[in-house]
Amino acid sequence: MAEGAVTRAKDHAEQISKLHDKYQEHTTTIADLQKYTADKLSTLTTAISSHSTILQYVVAKLSTLTLPTTTAPPPPLLPLPQPSSKLSSPFATGSSSNTFPPPGDPSVFPPPRLPKLEIPLFSGDNVQGWVFPMERFFTYHRTPPD
Repeated sequence: MAEGAVTRAKDHAEQISKLHDKYQEHTTTIADLQKYTADKLSTLTTAISSHSTILQYVVAKLSTLTLPTTTAPPPPLLPLPQPSSKLSSPFATGSSSNTFPPPGDPSVFPPPRLPKLEIPLFSGDNVQGWVFPMERFFTYHRTPPD
């Protein structure tokens, strides 16, 4: 019976030794994790401080901007056509002649309407993607450079 007690005592001592080794491993792991977390927290604190400084600068710049106080409509993109007295109908009452104007006379028949091309709004990104459609629009409508 004494031998059984000694064997159980040795088994318990081995289990206690293994548990103590595991405890030491976990203590080391916890210390490493605490150091890693402290380093990451320090990095994040520095980044937040830097971003805070940048945001304060942006807010200061934005506060100096003013919006226009006038609500005048924007100028037209293309000059408006001038009214022409030649556009009167040959069939109007009191007309001295019932003849049609010569074919191709641009003063009587306005040029055909060009297809509508969409003008994209500039969002601040992709300048080349905005300039190309604008150049195409102005070229198609034969807008003078001035």
